[in-house]
Amino acid sequence: MSDGNWKPLTAKELDFKTDYGKFEGNDLVLPDNPNVAKVTVSVSLKSDKEKTKQVTIWIKQKPDPPLQTEDSNRRKKYR
Repeated sequence: MSDGNWKPLTAKELDFKTDYGKFEGNDLVLPDNPNVAKVTVSVSLKSDKEKTKQVTIWIKQKPDPPLQTEDSNRRKKYR
């Protein structure tokens, strides 16, 4: 902006496209168990379609390990 401030761009100014899932505003919504390894997202200015950015987002495939409790962490320190 001319006064030195900036504002984040939203779905009002940007056109979001993806090859998997869907956009709700600025949010990419994927199914609970996606069956793809990556998603390609393209974003372009609505006012100037030639200004476009494309990015690949890799989807985590393995589940997180179980969290350790404080008690199990203490036992490791004293072994």
